[in-house]
Amino acid sequence: MYKITLTSPPSVNSLYTNVRKVGRVKTPAYKQWQELAMWEMKVRPVVQFVEPVRVVINIGKCTLARDADNFCKSALDFLVKAQVIQNDNLGHVHEVVSRKAFNEVQEGKIRIDVEAM
Repeated sequence: MYKITLTSPPSVNSLYTNVRKVGRVKTPAYKQWQELAMWEMKVRPVVQFVEPVRVVINIGKCTLARDADNFCKSALDFLVKAQVIQNDNLGHVHEVVSRKAFNEVQEGKIRIDVEAM
């Protein structure tokens, strides 16, 4: 199993914006979070999963009232960007769990657990 603790990502509603004549693009806040998450990940060696995986997103206490599934998109996209998983489609990610973990994860953080199935 691979575990990585990161700063909580921005709300899924603020990850992308529409740009006229371009389409959907990442917002500055999302780009900044991805860069910060990559730095946070550098303290742990990367494990690359080629087999199907189960991903658990453990959510620390948040200042905003957010839906549990609000963390999934950014967490899965990060795992692909960091090359922990090859893809976040159903062929590779067989299960995603998003759970409140206020007693296990520091406030303002998420811990992503990835395990082979």
